[in-house]
Amino acid sequence: MTSTRLTQARIEALRPRKASRDVRNASLRGFGVRVYPAGRKCCFLHTPIE
Repeated sequence: MTSTRLTQARIEALRPRKASRDVRNASLRGFGVRVYPAGRKCCFLHTPIE
């Protein structure tokens, strides 16, 4: 899992790999993009459960 400052251009530049991967945003805690092997990209937000 990598962490970088996600911008529209960086999200568009993400390329698929053999396995799905998560790229998290370094400046917005809990937010990230999952890139699937088929090329599909989905945004996610992890929040703590209390």
